[in-house]
Amino acid sequence: MNDATSLFNAAELALASYSTLQDGATAIDDQIRALRLTSGAQMSLTEAIAFASRFPTVVTHFSDPATGFQVTVFKDTVGDAPGNLTVAFRGTEIPEDLPTGADIVGAGAGYDQIVAMANWWAKVSAKDQMVQQFRLASYAPEAVPEGAVVLRPNGVQSLVLEAAPWAAATGELTDTIAADPDGRVDVTGHSLGGHLAMAFSSLFAARTGRVTVFNAPGFTSSAVNQAFFAKLGGSIPTGGLIVNVAADEALVDSDPFHWIAGMNSRPGQAINIAIENQLSPDEPARFLPALNHSIVALTDSLAVYKLLADLDPALSPANYKVILNQAAMGTVASYERVVDTLESLFTINDDLLPSGNDRREDLYRAITALSANDLYKVMRGTLDIAPSAREATTLLEQVRNTTGMDQLAYRYAMTELNPFVVRDANLSGLYARFQAGGANGGELDDYDPAANLKGLTQTYLEDRAAFVERKLYITALDRNQFYEDPTIPSSSTFPNPPDAQGQAYQGEAKDFQDRASGFIASTGSNPNSLRHFIFGGAEGDVIKGADQEDDLFGGAGDDILVGGKGNDYLEGGTGFDTYGFNSGDGADTVLDADGKGILIRDGKAIALAIRQSSTQWSLGTTSFTVANNGSDLSISPAGSSDTITLKDFNFAVAQSASYDGLRLIDAPSAPTGEVRTFEGDRQDWDSDPNQNGIQTQNDAYGNTVRVDGQGGRPDIAQVDRADLFFGSNASEVERFNTGGGDDTVYADGLYSGTSLQGGSDLIETGAGRDIAVAGGGNDWVEGGADADILTGNAGDDVIYADTSDEQTLTLDQVIAAGETAVPVAGQGDLLSGDAGDDFLYGLDTADLLLGGEGEDVIVGGAGDDTIYGDASLSSGQLDWSVTREVTTSGGVADYVVHFSNAVTTSADAVGG
Repeated sequence: MNDATSLFNAAELALASYSTLQDGATAIDDQIRALRLTSGAQMSLTEAIAFASRFPTVVTHFSDPATGFQVTVFKDTVGDAPGNLTVAFRGTEIPEDLPTGADIVGAGAGYDQIVAMANWWAKVSAKDQMVQQFRLASYAPEAVPEGAVVLRPNGVQSLVLEAAPWAAATGELTDTIAADPDGRVDVTGHSLGGHLAMAFSSLFAARTGRVTVFNAPGFTSSAVNQAFFAKLGGSIPTGGLIVNVAADEALVDSDPFHWIAGMNSRPGQAINIAIENQLSPDEPARFLPALNHSIVALTDSLAVYKLLADLDPALSPANYKVILNQAAMGTVASYERVVDTLESLFTINDDLLPSGNDRREDLYRAITALSANDLYKVMRGTLDIAPSAREATTLLEQVRNTTGMDQLAYRYAMTELNPFVVRDANLSGLYARFQAGGANGGELDDYDPAANLKGLTQTYLEDRAAFVERKLYITALDRNQFYEDPTIPSSSTFPNPPDAQGQAYQGEAKDFQDRASGFIASTGSNPNSLRHFIFGGAEGDVIKGADQEDDLFGGAGDDILVGGKGNDYLEGGTGFDTYGFNSGDGADTVLDADGKGILIRDGKAIALAIRQSSTQWSLGTTSFTVANNGSDLSISPAGSSDTITLKDFNFAVAQSASYDGLRLIDAPSAPTGEVRTFEGDRQDWDSDPNQNGIQTQNDAYGNTVRVDGQGGRPDIAQVDRADLFFGSNASEVERFNTGGGDDTVYADGLYSGTSLQGGSDLIETGAGRDIAVAGGGNDWVEGGADADILTGNAGDDVIYADTSDEQTLTLDQVIAAGETAVPVAGQGDLLSGDAGDDFLYGLDTADLLLGGEGEDVIVGGAGDDTIYGDASLSSGQLDWSVTREVTTSGGVADYVVHFSNAVTTSADAVGG
């Protein structure tokens, strides 16, 4: 049993002594009810259940109505020595104990109850015999009996201690003492009860085991008191086996105020145990009237101390005081925040416990659950717990210069803003989840753009260390979030806070925020004048800077980070993060380690750039340049001094898919070197002019041969002919110029819609309601005027709803035209890129654009377009249509799109 456990056990017994419990085996529900009464121990339900289960039998309970003396004897059924007896003396009750209290204050000993205690013990600890008894009596000075000890001389009456008639022993404890493992009784008590316990240990030293007292007044070493104790068979308590515990409500590096504890003397080993200060203004339900003298406050604190000490038996009360003070702003939530820290460490939950004396049941439930946790039980006695350092330089030294499990421990504590560090000195696996192969492997290691994208950056470590330093200043000294001492009216004291460290923080114009915990440490003036350091939590956060050079960290979740003006640093962390910029924001830096972010400037996505050279891309007036020896990408909008630098940019990914929401592409180009051309709007060729009529002839692909000026044939037009062409499925380039009319092209043969075979074709269908099925290969398709159905099928295709003006209309120009064009009513074009990385360019009508599989570039143009990035066209007719419907049920809106004469299939799993 470690010291914290023995202290907690003794404190609970001292607390239980305030309840009126029945002798013998009592129904557990009755005992629990008695322990929970506000007029008694005031235990929480969980605390009372655990106590009643461990001490189901009260050996004896005695109350002396003449003096107010009360005592309860408990027998342990668990502990390290089942059957161990503890004598618990009840503390002060008002008004019955006021005379005893007056003697302690005035004379240095509680005479009447010490005598009552001695008489009680003499009778219950012996059997079948007469035992010595004592009494207090008053005599005229001249009538004081020989041998009596005058305690309070008076000219009229003197109070004396004298022998009383012997009495028959009752023997209630003789058998149980004999059965006790060491034949001794442990003694405990709070306040007056502790005073009596110390007196007992002197009077009955041979029968006394462990002595633990709480907030107990001591004794005055006067001649009278020496004679008093001698008469009873002992001496004034001065030490021995006494463990003398007092509550410590003071701040770190400050001494507690003890108005009863240690009064007159403090015999034995003095131990101060930090508590939540009951005089603090943030506690709404104080322990009245005892306040910091309350045994309830001490017991709660010892329950938390035991929780830590079970893991690290060497944790000292002094270090526990620092931990408790550093745990929370103010004091009301200190116990809960320590337990919260352990719950997170042992992956029980990350929810904050409700705080306050009226929520003690939640605290004890959490303590009980933690104690029963499998990993917690494995770690008992193996860990090293210490307060977190309060200086950023020390924190950085710990997280940078330590190695192995120690480094993980320090980094975990820093990332969680914890008030203490838990080192796994025996390598028991506490931080296994952060090691290689663990669920959170790499998250606490250094960030490495090649080897560890989930790690911690140096900027994060430096900013986080600065935040921890300021947080622990606030919590350790009970400052508010602006570094002020809330007990000092700011109007009467300037500067506030009164110490140099707080004044330095207030003068630095910085604002630190942690969204996960809600903790803020800030100068507190106009936000635009502060430099912001904001850390997001596990969920999606909206994090905005202001006008200074801000550092914003998204953490986990899908975050939105907006730096605002000034040269900001934005680190998104994991998740699909969005980075917002506006003109005039300055030179910002973005690190989106997983490359899943998107960039928005002036309300528009920065999503695409076209190669101009080996190190430069552009789109419109914005340039994209390789920087920092090839590791970064710098984005520079023309006509502005703003820059956006994307740190550790993955150029390879960006050129094959997208990275940070940005795709770097080569400008698409049309196929060249065609081996044949199919010309539409031409008459059929008469293969035998000697016969009547036109004798048609099919080519190798099933097309009627035209008089198209090829192969020695004349060139004779047939305006707006509805042409049907089938191309070759060989890997060769073909050109289709269908002209006017409602034309149909299967560029790679009849099975162009499903086959992967075929070459890279150039298809221009011209005016009319056309259908083009490009087939395999990297095709270039232009629909021309009127509403068409154009499908790219396999390959990386370029599809224009209208025309490319002889391949001169660039992507930049298409985008720019769409920004200013006026929508046109009427049937739109249906473009389906299908498999491959395709370019789809709509026009001015309400088009339906389907990207299909792959990383597609889709430009809708003007008009009310419907765009599906990863859907493909299965079948469709020229009179297709799209209708949209919004339905609301239970406050939830559903947006439904209906297709008529068009069937699509989704390729989400393989889309881009």
